[in-house]
Amino acid sequence: MEPDITQQPTAEEVAAALLAVAALGQDNRFVVTLRRLAYQFHKLHEPAPMLYGVARSSKWSALRDEFLEGKCCASCGGTKSLVAHHRVPFHVDQSLELEVDNLVPLCEAGKYGLNCHLLLGHLGNWRRVNVDVDSDVIRWAHALMDEV
Repeated sequence: MEPDITQQPTAEEVAAALLAVAALGQDNRFVVTLRRLAYQFHKLHEPAPMLYGVARSSKWSALRDEFLEGKCCASCGGTKSLVAHHRVPFHVDQSLELEVDNLVPLCEAGKYGLNCHLLLGHLGNWRRVNVDVDSDVIRWAHALMDEV
C-alpha cells in the first residue's frame, strides 16, 4: 500500500524526517542545519514545551572561550562582553551544545545602545528563542553599517 501523499504531515513527522536525514549526513554543518530546520518547523507549527534546568557540559567553558577568541559581535561588531549564543538552545537539543556551527557571537556591551544578545538572540525576553537569529543579525549589521 502506498502512502497518501495528499495528506499533510504533522510537525512531528516532518521534524522526525529531517532528523533522520541529518543522521545520514557526514558534513557537520549540514547536520546542524537540518536539526535547526527540524526545530524551527516544529516550533512554528506545534510549539513544544521548553525544558529548562539542563546542566551544561563540563567542556562548555573551554569551547566557549576558544570560540569567542578573536571574534566580534556578528551584529554590531563590538568586542566587549561577547557571549556565544546558541542558535538552537542547548536545553532544547543537548547534542548541539558543543557544536560550533550552532553558535553565533553576540555582545551584551550596549554598543549603539543595543544588547545584541538580548535583542537578537532572545527578541528582548530571555525566555524567547529567535529562530531567525541569523537573518536578523545580518539585517541589523547592514542597518548599523549604513549608520556609520
